[in-house]
Amino acid sequence: KIPEEAKACDEAVVDIFELTLRLKGTLSGEHGIGMTKSKYLGMELSSGVINIMKQLKQVFDPKGILNPGKIFTIDTLSNDSVIGGSGGRAVNL
Repeated sequence: KIPEEAKACDEAVVDIFELTLRLKGTLSGEHGIGMTKSKYLGMELSSGVINIMKQLKQVFDPKGILNPGKIFTIDTLSNDSVIGGSGGRAVNL
């Protein structure tokens, strides 16, 4: 990758995702959030919702053997860190 192009692409992705959310769209679809978009999860979901997801992962996969190293890792399950930033708009469940 050329650093300048990578930076421009990252900025474009953020712009596209912000517009998507303003238009009431979602960052994921039928295939889930995926590794590429995981760092942007906090744009769409609140930290509370992300923490619930982490807790579910911990309950159903306490040893971290299902998709190891993906989205939530053992170390992120044990703390309150939020992937994707500070959390986004609240989501009604």
